[in-house]
This record gives sequence, structure tokens and C-alpha cells, in this order.
Amino acid sequence: MAKPATQRPKLPGVGRLGLVEPTAQADLDSLGWNTDAHVELLWSLSRAPDADTALKAIVRLSEALGPGWAELDAALLQDRSLRGRLFAVLGSSLALGDHLAANPDSWRLLAGKVRLPSAQQLRDMFAERADQATGAAEHVEVIRKAVTKL
Repeated sequence: MAKPATQRPKLPGVGRLGLVEPTAQADLDSLGWNTDAHVELLWSLSRAPDADTALKAIVRLSEALGPGWAELDAALLQDRSLRGRLFAVLGSSLALGDHLAANPDSWRLLAGKVRLPSAQQLRDMFAERADQATGAAEHVEVIRKAVTKL
């Protein structure tokens, strides 16, 4: 028989979060993400493209930040957008996790309101860089036409 909702633990287990690495629970414990205050954060982690990869990268980032980890941890609890962006980035790419571990203060680029460039702005930036590239002059028009179709 299932326990009544009032008797079930609020804190999800690693399996419910989609974490399969044997070290997942120890990693969560090392981050201090084993309290009821972290439930929403944990569910956000579970939505990362690869939650295990994101968790490993967060552990590495926390180690790289040292005492600065407390600031990021507090920001993750407060800023849903930061949480979503950071977990999406870290769960998508080992290289970006490596980059953040090597440049730990870069997490701030994902915090707060982030204004992304429009498709046209991206095309313009790409075309400008292509114009500036040495030896690329003969290919600029081909690239510009291809990018304009995006």
C-alpha cells in the first residue's frame, strides 16, 4: 500500500531524478543538495539534457570556486533562469563543463536577464567576422547567402 502524501519524503531519490551514476548521491551530498530547500533545484537538474553530466560538472565547478561556491549555490536557489541555463549548458556539453571548471567565475554570464541576439543580428555579426577574416574574401558572398537563408 502506498504511503499517504503527507508521509512521503519531499526530497526525490537519485533514480527519480534520472541520475544513474553510482556517485550521484554522494555528489548531491557534497554539494549540500540533500535538503527540502533544494527540491525545486533538484527537479530542475533532472530536466538537464544529461543530468549525470550536469551534476558532475557542477561538482567540478563547486570545487573550482572554493569559497565562492556559496554565492553560486544561493543564486541557483533564487534564480530559475540561471538554474535552467546552467543545467542546460552543463548537461549538453562536456567541453562547456571543462570551460566552466577552468573559468569558474564565467557562471555569472548566465545569471539574471540575458538578452540574446536576434537571428538577423547573428547573421550580421557572422558576415562582419567573415569580412574581417584573412583569405576569406572570395568565400564571403557564398557564406553570406547561406546564412541569409537561415
